[in-house]
Amino acid sequence: MEKYLDQYQCQGVLIPRADRFLSTYTLQSEDNWVEKLSGFTGSAGTLLITKEKDFLFTDSRYTVQAHEQTRDRDKPTVVVLEPLNHWLDHNFSGVLLADPWLFSAAWAQRCLEVVHSRWSVRWASIFSKHIKSNVEKEVRWETVPPWAGSFQEKCRSVFSNNQLPFLMTYGADLAWLCNLRGHLSYAPLFHAYGMITWEEGHFHGHLYTPDVSQKTIFSQDLTLWPLWQLSLPSDVFYQSSKTPYGFLNDHPEIQFKQSSLNLDEQRSCKTAKECSSVKEAHVIDGVALVQFLHWISTCDFKQQTEWTASCQLEDFRRQSASYKGPSFPTISAMGKNSAVIHYVPDPLNALPLQNSLYLVDSGGQYCDPENQAYGTTDVTRTLFLGSGQPSELMKRRFTQVLKGHISLARLIFPAGVNDNALDILARQYLWQDGKDYPHSTGHGVGTYLQVHEMPPAVSAHGQPFRLQEGMVFSNEPGFYDPDLWGIRLESLVLVQKVPDTHWKLNEVPDAGRTWLHLETITLAPFDRRLIQTELLSDQEKAWIDYYHQTVFQVLEPRLPAQTAAWLKEQTIPL
Repeated sequence: MEKYLDQYQCQGVLIPRADRFLSTYTLQSEDNWVEKLSGFTGSAGTLLITKEKDFLFTDSRYTVQAHEQTRDRDKPTVVVLEPLNHWLDHNFSGVLLADPWLFSAAWAQRCLEVVHSRWSVRWASIFSKHIKSNVEKEVRWETVPPWAGSFQEKCRSVFSNNQLPFLMTYGADLAWLCNLRGHLSYAPLFHAYGMITWEEGHFHGHLYTPDVSQKTIFSQDLTLWPLWQLSLPSDVFYQSSKTPYGFLNDHPEIQFKQSSLNLDEQRSCKTAKECSSVKEAHVIDGVALVQFLHWISTCDFKQQTEWTASCQLEDFRRQSASYKGPSFPTISAMGKNSAVIHYVPDPLNALPLQNSLYLVDSGGQYCDPENQAYGTTDVTRTLFLGSGQPSELMKRRFTQVLKGHISLARLIFPAGVNDNALDILARQYLWQDGKDYPHSTGHGVGTYLQVHEMPPAVSAHGQPFRLQEGMVFSNEPGFYDPDLWGIRLESLVLVQKVPDTHWKLNEVPDAGRTWLHLETITLAPFDRRLIQTELLSDQEKAWIDYYHQTVFQVLEPRLPAQTAAWLKEQTIPL
């Protein structure tokens, strides 16, 4: 990298955690240059290399992790939490070297449009010269039910304003539009660029991918092509925020037309059939998770480590034929490690389990055509391990987090409320003690897709987006003390219309308004020993009892007898 500084006469090399498909979920280990060069394994990071020192840009979720993973490098690394462009404007002077295929056209164009007195960008394909071919491997391509319509039906809706041909480069958009899933780890996406065209009276999708060696007719709507055969028409529509700048940089002769289309909203609003499928996936996941909670609560846990515990959870999930793999690396964290928000245990250095708080944050990808169970799960529970009693501080912080969790779970709100308005509700009880947590309260989740999907985003710092029926997102307040332990309670919720039967005679809703509520679809009990009941209102106690009863009634018929008996004890009314 330092040789590049001299070769290109630059003062810094800027490297994002991205591949030429601009997705964390398509990034493979061999292309993760941020981790290779800095040791940082977090999902959000951009590395700036200079001759004197390096700078790692990340967010507050990774403050502890970033410092720990970079502190032993031979070269000093400064962890920066402020936005990249803002920091550059005030702290960097000179020319930056960047690969145009690893940055969006929107970011590159902002750099070009603003006249900087201090810094500029020089583009060179230093990381993306070669794309590894997968044609020698058996690549899985699978279709999923057309919950939101067939390829033709979706295209008629999406491209009604004739913005064709359309260059589509974002994996989740392609997977959703084509009702197609791939083979990549953690998210069933695929490496491909798509060109959507109108041919002979119907829409057609051309997918250009390193996963095929020759033209393949996948269906009457889809054709797969080797990536090297991608050619662009003289003018094409595209989305600058999702398209690598390399297309524009390498093809100045092409007229790229900015499109107003955005599939995010359509993809995030699940249909009724899709919601039913997602809920069934959570039942299957709940069976595995409750078996794990039973196991870890009754085994000789001191013979286990963070790593072996995560492996045991994986074994329980694998007992279902519907399970296709984890939706992200399992966070299995003991004691102080539970305060590292995205901690993932190393099998060689994992802590042994001990008398303290243990946090497990995990999820799965499920695909079961026979039982119509397709879904992506994400769930966190914090437990107290040991035969003794948790401290009063543990119980107080746990209950404050739980109260924040319940405040969202019980919420009824009018249609039109933005996602960021919910964030404060989950924090209010910690705020009363002058405490907070350094991450958003929730993120959207796809349907047998990526576990982080935007919108929605329950964050005071995010762009507001209107909550709509059919959206699925996480409800995950937390508390973290690096010197003690961390707590997080996460369930996924589904935005639903409030049924008419909910309203009592003296609670007639305003006429002409639609009212929504959040249905908790994750099924796993909370650790009763950590609940300080005197801090709960009667309504909060009633919600916990109702939720626990639902967990037991839904899962009990599918559980082994001993686990069902254990779950019954865990879900008796408070």
